[in-house]
Amino acid sequence: MKIRLPLLIITLIASIITVTAVVSAAEEKEKKIVLTEADKKIIATGKVNYNAYCFVCHGADGKGTANPATPGKTMGPALANSKRVLGDKDIIIRIVMHGVTGPIDGVDYAPQVMIGAKLLGYDDEKIAGILSYIRNNKDWKNEAGMISKEEVAKVRAADKDRATAWTLEELEKKFPEKK
Repeated sequence: MKIRLPLLIITLIASIITVTAVVSAAEEKEKKIVLTEADKKIIATGKVNYNAYCFVCHGADGKGTANPATPGKTMGPALANSKRVLGDKDIIIRIVMHGVTGPIDGVDYAPQVMIGAKLLGYDDEKIAGILSYIRNNKDWKNEAGMISKEEVAKVRAADKDRATAWTLEELEKKFPEKK
């Protein structure tokens, strides 16, 4: 009986920890992004700008536009349910701000290279709007929250001397904890 009691206590504690973790994960999944009316206006403007500048490569459905020169490939990577779109804000802001080159998830989109919004002269508000639209496009099952023009400005200031597009390898080395 003496041996079984500690084992029973350990089993009970492990069960409580497991149930707590499962409940916490379920609660986290149930959290929904609540958008204000101001957020919805920013997203609507972001959609207009996305359709003017981004959809050509990434598609109206966010899954990438078919590349007529290379059957079976798209002109740009999917943004719908993308870990980079839904992940760390600093990384996706840097990708849009400066562009990205090289393989993305094992696919080389050359000769297309995403030209950075900084080079195109986009201001922080336009970049924030486009990213907020992409990150909150429910048709694409994206729900990741807003990006503010202040967050974009912070990244712009931090990378003010950068003149070239990022590679994903560079970003992963710079931000290993944010993969």
